[in-house]
Amino acid sequence: MLQTEHIELAAGSMDGIAKINKMFIDKGTVVLGYAPQFPDFKHDVESMGGIYEAVDMGGVAVKFDSERFKSEIKDRHAFCYIDNPNNPTGQIIPIETISEIVEKAANMDVCVLVDEAYGDFMEKENSAVMLLKKFDNLIVIKSFSKGFGMAGLRVGYIVGSKGLMDIYRKVSIPFSVNGIAADLTVEALKNEAFLDGSRKKIACAKKKVIDALRIFRSLETSLDVPIMTMFHPDERVDLYTELLKVGVLSIPGISFEGLGHNYVRLRIHLDVDALIERIDKLERIHMGGYNEL
Repeated sequence: MLQTEHIELAAGSMDGIAKINKMFIDKGTVVLGYAPQFPDFKHDVESMGGIYEAVDMGGVAVKFDSERFKSEIKDRHAFCYIDNPNNPTGQIIPIETISEIVEKAANMDVCVLVDEAYGDFMEKENSAVMLLKKFDNLIVIKSFSKGFGMAGLRVGYIVGSKGLMDIYRKVSIPFSVNGIAADLTVEALKNEAFLDGSRKKIACAKKKVIDALRIFRSLETSLDVPIMTMFHPDERVDLYTELLKVGVLSIPGISFEGLGHNYVRLRIHLDVDALIERIDKLERIHMGGYNEL
């Protein structure tokens, strides 16, 4: 069972990432990630003088390849970074896979950081927190910004072994979360049915979007997670700009390691029918030359 010594609050998951990087990174420190994943992690590593190495998952599906990732873990890495669910694809990595990675890293004295900012959109049993009783080279980041929709309050927390958390507290500051945000977070936790209902609504809406695609495609994704990576088969197409023309805001694929202009990260909107209608309008514009798809 987790004790208070295993948990520390943070001003959102990004605050936790910055402090964990501060724990490990000096000029020339090498960390291992994979592509594509949360780009702000890479930017923070490099801003501190660290070196970010990404294992390119490649392929049209861009499904996480655990064997490829494990083969790239070296003792020169300060730690490995995995976001689960993945941002931007929205795919969920099974806990068994995470466990294998953490075990391989442990054998090489390498830590693993699992960023679960979108973790509320997967079952609790799939959280890497479940592995903390087995491994002491593991740190997990959680957030209330996504699942609970409390991004403006900036509340997150870090969970790890006592040894790692003792070091984390040395680079952290007291009172990183204000009192109002802390009180509202406690109230949010009392509504246990909220997340289950959200996941069901998201899964239904996301399936409708994916099923409606004719030209555009989706990378490997999990229906419960409210983001996905959509792409145009023509690499010359700037899909972000094209979507703007029909009133759909997305995140350009070039923001993510390994993705090009023809990719975007798409958030599943509450008004899913309006989203589908606008995507369909753009697809009809691009139908010429892609009917065979």
